[in-house]
Amino acid sequence: NTLMLSVEFGSANQFVRDLSVNVKRGQTKKASMGFPHGIASLGFLNDKSEEKGNRKWKVDKVRLNKINLLLRKFLEGGYTGGKLYDYAVDELGLTTVVRSKSGGMPIMRSRIYEILKDPIYAGFFFYGGERYELHKSLPRIITESEHVKILRLLGQHSLPKVQDHKTLYSGLVRTPMGHVLAQDVKLQVICDCKRKFSCTNSTLCPTCGTDISQMVSPKLLEYSYHYDNRKKKSRQIYKSITEKKITDKLISVAISDFPLSSDLVNWSKDNLYQLKDGDFQDALTAEINIEEDKKKYSEEKLHARAMLRNQQITNEEYNADLTDIEQRYRHVSKKKSVDEIDWMSKLNEIASFSESIAEVLKNGSLDQKRKVLFALGSNLVWNEENLCITWSKATQALIDGVKGMRVNFPEFEPKIDFATQGLNEKTSLKRDVFSSMLRG
Repeated sequence: NTLMLSVEFGSANQFVRDLSVNVKRGQTKKASMGFPHGIASLGFLNDKSEEKGNRKWKVDKVRLNKINLLLRKFLEGGYTGGKLYDYAVDELGLTTVVRSKSGGMPIMRSRIYEILKDPIYAGFFFYGGERYELHKSLPRIITESEHVKILRLLGQHSLPKVQDHKTLYSGLVRTPMGHVLAQDVKLQVICDCKRKFSCTNSTLCPTCGTDISQMVSPKLLEYSYHYDNRKKKSRQIYKSITEKKITDKLISVAISDFPLSSDLVNWSKDNLYQLKDGDFQDALTAEINIEEDKKKYSEEKLHARAMLRNQQITNEEYNADLTDIEQRYRHVSKKKSVDEIDWMSKLNEIASFSESIAEVLKNGSLDQKRKVLFALGSNLVWNEENLCITWSKATQALIDGVKGMRVNFPEFEPKIDFATQGLNEKTSLKRDVFSSMLRG
C-alpha cells in the first residue's frame, strides 16, 4: 500500500534527523566540558569506566612522554617528519594503543604529521568550527605559541633531501628567507694509481679496475656541501658552502664569544640556585595576590549584576562599571605560574657548553656537536657570500654580560686563582662585581 509505505519511510527519515540533532547536541555538550568525542589522541586513553557518551579521557603516561620528546625534537629545528618517524620507531619504540582487534604495532609515518598538527597537546581543540579548551585535568605538553611554531615549520616544506647521509649541520643552515639548505655529500677515493673517483655507486677504479678492498693504500675523502635547493631546481646560479668552512667559522666565533674559564662557569652555576629561589618566591607571592584579586574581581562583577537586576543602575551605568572593573583587574589573566620557572636547567646547560664549545666542535662526535649547537641556540644563515651566526637570546645575554663586566670591571676575572679571590666576602670590589653580574 503506497500510503502505508509513505508513512513508514517518513517515520524512518524523521528518526534519522532527530538522532543526528541529538548526537550533535551531545557532542557539543561534551566538547564544552573539555573532552573531544571519538577515539582519544595518541598519548591519551578513553575512560571506559563511564557509560557510552559520557566517557572522559585519561593520560597514557608512557606514550605522552614519548610524544613530548618528539615535539621537543621537532621544535629544535633539526628534524624532518621522516627523521622524527625513525627516531620514534627505532629509539622510542612508539606503538599504537592495543585494542580488541588491533593496535600494539609501530605507528605509521603519517601518524607523525597528525601528532605534530594536533592542537590537543597545546590544550585546545576544535569542533563544529568552534574552539574549546581541553579539560584542566589533562596536561599540556607544549604551549600554544610552540604549536603555532610547529605549524609554521611544517609549512616551510620538509628539508630538501638529496642523499641519505648524517651531516653535522643538517637542518641548521638557512637562507635569509628562512629556507633550509640542502646537503650534498661527496664520497671519493684516490686509488693506488692516483686516480680519484666517486665511490657512492661504484667500488672499482675506472682506470685500473681495482676494487677498493684490494687497494694497498687508498685515500678516502668525504666532502659535505650545503646549498639552496630551490635555486638548483629552478636552474638558477647558486653557490655552496662546505661543512669545514662552517665549522671553522663557528670555532672562531666561539673562541671570541665564549672566553669563560671553568671557575667562572662553576661560580655561575652556584649562583643560579639563588636566582631560582628568588624567582620562585616572587612567583608564589604573585600567585597569592592574583588569586585575591580574582576573588575581588568576581565579587565586584556579581555586585554590579545585582544592582542592574534590582534596577538600581541603568544598562549604561552597568557597562561603564564593568569596563572599569575589567581595566583595574586586567592583570589577573597574566599569571606567571610557579611551574613555569624552569629556566635554571637551560642556563646550567648553556654555562656548561659555553666553556667547551670550541673543543667539542674540533674533536667531538657528530651527536655531541649537534647537542651543543641546539643547546646554545645557534642560528646559521648563508646568503651565498657570508655566513651569519647568531645565538639564542639566553646565550647572547650571557655573552654580552661577560663582555660588559670585563669592560666595566677589569678586576672581574683576575689572573690569580679565581676561586679564592672571587669568593672573598671581605673584598667590597669583588662583591660589587658579582652582585652586578647576578641579575644582569
